[in-house]
Amino acid sequence: TVQRLINEPTAAALASGVQNRDEESSFVVLDLGGGTFDVSILEMFEGVMEVRASSGDAFLGGDDFTEALARHAATKAGIDWSRLDPAGLEALLALAEDAKRRLAAGRSVTGRAAVGGREVELTISDDEFAALTEPLLERMRRPIEASFYDSGLSADQVDRVILVGGATRMAAVRSLAARVFRQLPDGRVDPDHAVALGAAVQAGLVSKHQGLRDVVMTDLAPFSLGIDTARRISGKRYSTNRFEPLIERNTLLPASRAETFVTIADNQSEFAMQIFQGESAIASENIKLGDL
Repeated sequence: TVQRLINEPTAAALASGVQNRDEESSFVVLDLGGGTFDVSILEMFEGVMEVRASSGDAFLGGDDFTEALARHAATKAGIDWSRLDPAGLEALLALAEDAKRRLAAGRSVTGRAAVGGREVELTISDDEFAALTEPLLERMRRPIEASFYDSGLSADQVDRVILVGGATRMAAVRSLAARVFRQLPDGRVDPDHAVALGAAVQAGLVSKHQGLRDVVMTDLAPFSLGIDTARRISGKRYSTNRFEPLIERNTLLPASRAETFVTIADNQSEFAMQIFQGESAIASENIKLGDL
């Protein structure tokens, strides 16, 4: 029985901030997982932790960095990426993932893999990897800037930067965070454990645990939530695949909304409702959460 949902960056901030509940501070959490990137800006004051803004990119994650490195290896080896069979693709991605992980602990790495009966060698340095993934790093900037705009805060007003998710171990990501916020990320929180620790703290808040009796948590919706709709153009002509947000991004949670929609045809006995999260006006360009 699910009693409460908590965003991963919020959970990470809760794990870190609850230890310093008496301090007034503002901090940002950058959560880069395998397939998504989330940003939250929070403030802690007098035992109240408030999420000021939350944003993200649901189509950006560590897997994209791995693929960029795998494509680079294929190009250097003269392999056509579009013609790779599943086995060859898997081998290249495994080579790139291993190199990416080892690069987090060194300045340069070399790896080899058998692809289509031939040996492929990949040698990459920190600087080369940063240049190779620059388009992905630029995509990370957009949700950060959106969070600044929504919160009304600037980089100079952020006291701590917390990195969450295994992909934040990449030197290129840590370097980006240091440049944007003009400070080194806080290394006291384990990127792989922070979310679980924060979820445990949230469970303590929900159950009114005595150890958290003076802590209050407020959260925001990181993405707009809505449904797929159709709009009449003229006569019986409709424009379909339109996203209708019901709960807007950055709405204080928990929240509920009630809206009225009508069916397209007279005497219609049922309809399919698709639920999405995202910011695109085209429903299919957002993340589908389910059907009713």
